[in-house]
Amino acid sequence: MYRQIGLLKKPKNMAKEEFKDWLLYQHAEKGKYLPNLKRYSYSFTLDNKSSLNPPAYDAFAEAWFESLDDLKEANKSDVMLGQIEDVNEHYNNDVNKLVRVIWAEEYIIDLPNESGEIPKNKKMFCQMGHLKCPPQMTKDDLKDWWLHKHVKNGRLLKDLKWYTVLFTLMNSPFGSPIFDGYGEVWFDNFKSLENSFDSDIMKKQFQDVKEQKLDDPTLHEVVIAEQFLIDLP
Repeated sequence: MYRQIGLLKKPKNMAKEEFKDWLLYQHAEKGKYLPNLKRYSYSFTLDNKSSLNPPAYDAFAEAWFESLDDLKEANKSDVMLGQIEDVNEHYNNDVNKLVRVIWAEEYIIDLPNESGEIPKNKKMFCQMGHLKCPPQMTKDDLKDWWLHKHVKNGRLLKDLKWYTVLFTLMNSPFGSPIFDGYGEVWFDNFKSLENSFDSDIMKKQFQDVKEQKLDDPTLHEVVIAEQFLIDLP
């Protein structure tokens, strides 16, 4: 599958709750009519030890499509033009500083005790790790390491409901992506996410990142977030 991901810091003149209400009850209500849309969610970052550092953004929106052609078609639609206009109106001259949009190709990782289907829970908790290739690593190297080595240990996390790895695309109309790939591990509740962060398995995951020389803060960022799934028409 393919995704469009919008990373958003809240506008300076907007309180956090106002920002959340605008995205969930106004912006999303229009965005859910994008053509070819298969899944649509908004996630709000939490400042917690599992983030490693304070989050660089306040929310991320994710729109899922079956194919890249479906994603491209959606981006030409009147609905998308309206969404972009809505964002520009709320951010004024700060849109380029506070909003980044990325396209990515998704790989869903098989889990030992799960069906592999995308969960339909209205609310979940996610730990997301972004990675940028260091000079000695190509994007193909990153993809090979992540999909054939790194996930083997991560898929064993206790209470893990969904694990997905995505690699960003260069042919987006929104410019070059700010990272090369990201992984998401999803849990039903916050306690399960916290427990996973403190587990030996997660410690091995971070050690693996370090061994690949990817632990530099300019290359690696981890955030946690609460996700809200949007009902589609």
